[in-house]
Amino acid sequence: MLQGEFFQNPGGATSNFYDYQIEQSLRFDFSSNSYLFKSSLGTPTSLKTGTWSYWFKLHGNLDDSTSNPEHVHFAAGTSGAAGGYMFFETQNATSGNFMKLNASNMHNLDAGRSDGRYDDPTAWYHLVIKFDSTQSSASDRLIFYINGEQLTGFDTSNVGLNEDLIRWNTNNFIIGAKQPAGHAVDGTDMYFAEWIWVDGTAYAPTQFGETKNGVWIPKDPSGTAFGNNGFHLKFEDTSNFGNDSSGNNNDFDTINGLGADHQVLDSPTFGG
Repeated sequence: MLQGEFFQNPGGATSNFYDYQIEQSLRFDFSSNSYLFKSSLGTPTSLKTGTWSYWFKLHGNLDDSTSNPEHVHFAAGTSGAAGGYMFFETQNATSGNFMKLNASNMHNLDAGRSDGRYDDPTAWYHLVIKFDSTQSSASDRLIFYINGEQLTGFDTSNVGLNEDLIRWNTNNFIIGAKQPAGHAVDGTDMYFAEWIWVDGTAYAPTQFGETKNGVWIPKDPSGTAFGNNGFHLKFEDTSNFGNDSSGNNNDFDTINGLGADHQVLDSPTFGG
């Protein structure tokens, strides 16, 4: 598949196409600055290896300006100042509905914007970010994938050999915004599903997805080694969207109106 392409299952959850089902997603609301927040985590399994895996879908205004992004994915850091946080978002590179993935201040470096277009508000995209600073080649230490394919365009050459990933693995985590409570918040208009952070293992995308009939689809993440600080958010409990299903009980707090109505029967395997 080309970057940005995605298959929408016309059969919904009743189809036999999917061996593993994701039954719901969580809709984030930019206007109310709703997000999920987790304060400092515990002792990490490793500061040198880890993996993000989650599915996202855009909605709202796709023609957002770079100074006020409406599609922030996540952030992590130690202070409320923007310079103290790393964040990842989908934003327009020039003007009009031309969305790219932007890695700003990611691990003390600005990785820039990816190649490829991500501007389809009906499509679900699977993002995997693999970090492994033990790799001898700098190009292998921080890698981004969409729908199982490695992204191009990012500059990750500044990740040093055996460098620690402190911000990702010991400090505050925010899903759906740049800043924590008490500071100016740049929120998001997005859907998220099956949100996973792995502490201590750098997984390939095939740990969480697979190709079937030429289509990248979700895969049962059972057997994933989450490590001490890992978490798995399914958004299945409307009274506790931040519930961690990994077994670590790394639950998130729900901020600013993520009520039961924000759970949506629209997911990578359940057509909306």
